Amino acid sequence: MSEAEVVPVAPDMVVSETFGGYDLVRRLGSGGMAEVHLARANGIQGFQKLVVLKQILPHLSRDKHFVRMFLEEARVAALLDHPNVVQVFDLGREEGEYYFTMEFVYGENLSGLIKGLAKVNQPLAFEHVVTIGLGVAAGLHYAHERVGFDGRPLGIVHRDVSPTNVMITYEGGVKVADFGIAKVITRTDVTRAGTRKGKVPYMSPEQCKAEKIDRRSDVFSLGIVLWECTTGQRLFEGDNEFGVMNLIVHGQMKPPTAVRPDTPPELERIIMKALTVDRDQRYQTARELQMDLEAFARETKLRATPSALGELMYYLFRPQPFPWGALRGSSGKGQMSPATIAEISAMVGSQVMIPGTGVGSFGFESTNGAGSYASRAQGTGSSIGSIAFSGPGSSMGSKSKPVDARSRVLRNVAIGLGSTAALAMVLVLGLWLGGRPRRC
Repeated sequence: MSEAEVVPVAPDMVVSETFGGYDLVRRLGSGGMAEVHLARANGIQGFQKLVVLKQILPHLSRDKHFVRMFLEEARVAALLDHPNVVQVFDLGREEGEYYFTMEFVYGENLSGLIKGLAKVNQPLAFEHVVTIGLGVAAGLHYAHERVGFDGRPLGIVHRDVSPTNVMITYEGGVKVADFGIAKVITRTDVTRAGTRKGKVPYMSPEQCKAEKIDRRSDVFSLGIVLWECTTGQRLFEGDNEFGVMNLIVHGQMKPPTAVRPDTPPELERIIMKALTVDRDQRYQTARELQMDLEAFARETKLRATPSALGELMYYLFRPQPFPWGALRGSSGKGQMSPATIAEISAMVGSQVMIPGTGVGSFGFESTNGAGSYASRAQGTGSSIGSIAFSGPGSSMGSKSKPVDARSRVLRNVAIGLGSTAALAMVLVLGLWLGGRPRRC
């Protein structure tokens, strides 16, 4: 396409409101700190880029203490540039209101993935637990190691590693969001406005005790996330925040096998080490946790890859192609409808099993040799090819390959024809032998 040819703007992108030089395409939501919009940056010759614009609420923009901390943390967050970290692009002020723009992640947060699986009573396959853990650990370690322009360590700690801050793209990429925001919230009056609600169950013991924290606090929070990915349940629950913090401080928690008995011992060991109350006995860095997860995946030959996770995301949420789906806001609308469940059942036979979840109705992991839904939709025949520990008493590496209904019918027809042909051959041979003259 030549420079003179400009792609027409889709109807969904026709907007009338602009803010800070960005076109506000669609409102994504609102929190205790900001209004969140899908926005578009424009350039010459039809250049367009979708970003997320967070517009700080007016009453906070008038809070000098909040603004000072917010600007400081935003500057730090802007230094982070890593595949597993949601990147901050721009920071500005428009008509007295502050805003910043960040990378638009076309996908779902981890909380949405877990809830989507829970609707059909399906756990997350261990390979995907490992993939998510590897991505989050890599992003955290990168941030923990950052230095400023003067070469001094920045001492970055996320402080809010939780399922809502872990983004998963529809392609299977894993990204950590909102670095630095938790620090601003917890040190200002925003906390009293209720923004911290729901995040206490992911705090470390040292956070609960208001002690000075370091990178090991994020490791503990990641341990909670991994525990919940594995089991599909909340680890710390109580009647109130104080009760939850009491459970965390005293380490009152069950091992994953108490909820999901088929959890591999090594994966459980990794998770429980991350959840050690004494931070000196915990993983000292996120890189150490990452390396143990990599070793576990390597030794058990798990397909802990973004492509495998992407197949599951496609299967659950049925996203429309980017950027069309992002503009229409239609991604995730069809997740696990009755029709979807029926389609899954028909695809794998009598066993209702979602590729990549690791468990079917018979309690064992199935590998669809005919290719996943995503592969079929793209006209390929690649299989998911995963190995999981799914089902009490199942041995590592045992797999069952379900056959779809059409293949099963064809196979039965072939067996029937083969049997008929064999019988006919026997009869012909018998007649031929019976008609031969006998020698004396």
